[in-house]
Amino acid sequence: VLGNCRTESRSLDVTTPMQPLMEDEGRKEEGPTQGPTKAQVEDMITRTRESLKTKREMALGHVIYAALDHASAAISHPDETLKKGYEMYKAKSDNEWLSEARLVVQNVWVWAQNNKIKVSLMV
Repeated sequence: VLGNCRTESRSLDVTTPMQPLMEDEGRKEEGPTQGPTKAQVEDMITRTRESLKTKREMALGHVIYAALDHASAAISHPDETLKKGYEMYKAKSDNEWLSEARLVVQNVWVWAQNNKIKVSLMV
């Protein structure tokens, strides 16, 4: 289990378990297809940043821990993962999926136009 990554020591403490930065209040009462509002997301980001600053921690350890947690759940229970994926797919119409895909492509295109040097280096 990953531990707290403290900036002053510049080392990863793997001896203590990590605690979540905060509860995910924005998603507890929502239905399967509705996510948090933009204002809720911005509020969660602000509170997370302040929590990290207060604890003098870096987000990297938390991100790695969350990624490993999700990966282990998907590997340990592939039937549940496939079921949730299928339910998510069926929760939206083809037009909704196409609309979301177009939005992603538009956002990537706008980002690429505003970050030409990064795009050049990536290619």
